[in-house]
Order: sequence, then structure tokens, then C-alpha cells
Amino acid sequence: MGPKLLRTLLAAFLAVLFTVTSAQPATKYKILHGFGKGKDGGGIFFAGVALDREGNVYGVTQGGGAYGFGMVFELTPGPRGKWTETILHNFCRHPPHCMDGSSPSATPALDAQGDLYGTAVGATFQMTPRPKGRAFKVIWGRDGGDLILDAKGNLYGGFTLGKYDSGAVGELSPTPHGWKEKDLYSFCRVPGCPDGVEGEGPLAWDAAGNLYGVTQQGGKYNGGLVFQLEHVGDKWKDHVLHNFVDGDPLGGVVLDAAGNVYGSTSQGGKYYNGDVFMLSPQKDGTWKYTELYDFPDYMKNGAGPIGQMVFDKAGNLYGATSGGGKYGLGTVFELSPASGGKWTHRVLHAFQFEDGEIPYAGLTIDGQGNLYGTTSEGGPNNYGVVYQITP
Repeated sequence: MGPKLLRTLLAAFLAVLFTVTSAQPATKYKILHGFGKGKDGGGIFFAGVALDREGNVYGVTQGGGAYGFGMVFELTPGPRGKWTETILHNFCRHPPHCMDGSSPSATPALDAQGDLYGTAVGATFQMTPRPKGRAFKVIWGRDGGDLILDAKGNLYGGFTLGKYDSGAVGELSPTPHGWKEKDLYSFCRVPGCPDGVEGEGPLAWDAAGNLYGVTQQGGKYNGGLVFQLEHVGDKWKDHVLHNFVDGDPLGGVVLDAAGNVYGSTSQGGKYYNGDVFMLSPQKDGTWKYTELYDFPDYMKNGAGPIGQMVFDKAGNLYGATSGGGKYGLGTVFELSPASGGKWTHRVLHAFQFEDGEIPYAGLTIDGQGNLYGTTSEGGPNNYGVVYQITP
């Protein structure tokens, strides 16, 4: 083989290699904090994290802390990529000395003023910024689950069991005399009720101010459903968008700019490894169900997506699976829209114990497209981690 031919073949090989590398950019994974050392918290089962405008990360642990009942933490970015943890509050469960709840397992929320809201067993709380730390206050004596806010600072979640003891979607509003709760819709367990039982996961808004969510049980086939609460004047009207035969929807839903609703099931699909679906509004008022991705291979693609997914600015959809992947301990995945209505799946990270394992929580995304999440176990001290992924 002559030198000229060798150079030609080498150039062709490098061109192909560059093309493949460009098509599949490297994903950067980083542990921001590993829990479980000393009086640090540990065990993050379903709680993701919230981000403020300065890039600080907020979350909760279900266990650990000063009293063993969990805590609220802040992670602050510093020089050379180092993150510093500050424990903002330690939960205590010894009434009547402390009535601040215990074992929080829901993602906190931030309002426009920087107030942090969250729930623990037996309490919904507010944490207000101060020159040093945050002031903690119980604003409602029940757990509200994952919370979202509206533009007026009202909180929405599951604050009561409702009229029929089957759960409710409620609104918690600030007043001069404290916070006032109002049930917007009560789920029904009675046979023949068309709606679900006990909404699961976080709620989501559309542009018109309607609320969307999922129930794990109930509905036409008792396999859970996706619902819409339409805001009509001062009333909220329930609409069932889709009934599941099986599937176990847990992670709530997310909407795109066109009003399509996206979610996942932990056990649905042809292979029972879970799937990702889309519901599209039709002109006749119905909703069209489309399966975007069915996880086919437990050890290759992951299985059991449970947490809420997020979109980036380019329309890519990101989520986590609680199991499967190369090491069987869960993955973070990307779904990218392709031609013909297809979606392309890519594993961004497969957890392998040392860097965390079993991510139950949903993801959060910042303005630069970095993803943030938590794992329930694994990491340096085997009590879970907060991680960052740059796709």
C-alpha cells in the first residue's frame, strides 16, 4: 500500500470518526453532593431539586440530619466547580416540642421572591430568606405532596383527602390571617366514578391556566389515568384525558408549547419496562394517545421511569429510569424528536452505585440545559447523591 493511498484512507477514517463523534456528543456527569456523612441527611426517594436564579440547588432528604427525620439543604456553586452544602432545617418529630413534620419526600418549590415551599409528613412549610439562613414556618398542618405555584403565589397540591377520602387537588392561599386551603376537586372511589383515586406526582400548568396530573389508581380500568382540571371562572371542571389498563403512572406530566401532554408509566408498554407517551388535543375535544417510546431492553435502555420529565429549548425530552441500564441501577435518558413522528432514545448516564443508584425523582433543567436530579441510594456514602448532567 503506497503512502498516498494510506493517507487517503486515514483521512476518510478520521472524517467518519469525527462525524460519529459530532452526532453523539460526550455527556458530562458530576456528583454535586454525596449524602450520609456525619449529621448530614440521607435517602432521597421521590424528591427532586429546585433551582434559584443564582444557580443554587435546594432539596430535602427523607432521613438523617440532626434528629434522624430528614432535613432541607442548599447546594451553592463555588470556585473550580466545587459545591458547598448548607443544612437549612432539621426536621424533628417529638410533639409538643416540635411540630414541623418529618421525613419529607416531595420536591420543593420556589416563588418569585425566593421563598422556598415544601411538604413533610404532617406539615406544609415555607422558608423565607434572611441575612443568615432561612426562617422556617409551618403554614398548613398536612402534607401537600409535590407543590407548584401560580403567578399570585398560591400553592397547589394534595392538601386534604377531599369529600370522599380518596384525595383531592387543593389550593393554599396566603391571607392576612394565615394560609387558607380550598379543595378544587375531590377524587371519588365509589364504583362508577369516572375519575381516579389519589393523584400522584406533581401537577402542571398549561398556558390557559388549566391544571394537569395523573392518578395511580382508579379510572375506567382501575389502572390510573391522566386528568385535566379546566379553570372556568371560579370553578374547576375535571376531564379524563386517558385511562390506563395497566402501566402505573407516577411521575406527573409535562406540557410543550403546543399544549401536548407528556408522561410516563413505570410498568406499561409491550415489554412491561415502562413507556413514554404523548396526549394531543383534537378538534372534537378528545385527546389522542401516542406511545413515544417503549423501553425494550432492561439492561440496555433502562426500565421503570417514575419521576417527572423535562424539556430543553430544542424540544428534547429528558427523564430517569429507576432501574435497568448497563449496571441495573437506573439511567438518565434523552428522547429527541425525529422525522415521521418518531423519537430517538439515548442513554445519557447509567448509574453504577459509586455515582448513585435508583433515581426515583424527576429532573430539573437550568437555562444552559444542564440537568439536575437525585438518587435514593449509592454514592460515596451510600445515602444518595445530587447530580448534574450536561447532555
